[in-house]
Amino acid sequence: MANAELQVPLDPILHLAVFEYLSGIAGVDFGGVFSSWHGRRDATGVLLDPGAWGSRTLTGVLGVELTLGPILFQLDFGYPFHMHGVETPALAEHHQWVTNVTLRYLFF
Repeated sequence: MANAELQVPLDPILHLAVFEYLSGIAGVDFGGVFSSWHGRRDATGVLLDPGAWGSRTLTGVLGVELTLGPILFQLDFGYPFHMHGVETPALAEHHQWVTNVTLRYLFF
């Protein structure tokens, strides 16, 4: 799994009194989940396990991150790209964007 992320502070442009920090996020996420390095087929040639390279996915991400005291709220929208690997549910169902909401308690 590899990802790259660019965070741009939006406070100088759009300052909301409620939030301490506001940033925009743009990134990419590449990787996959697999149980063996090589693909596995049964005797008839049906693919049982796609292997590491067959499980690859690529997603472009846009989002925002807000903090309110020790609480971090992150809203991301991911766009999956077809990489000729296993189709994710978003690709199989022809969804354009996938939404991800994260709520964390920050402690130092």
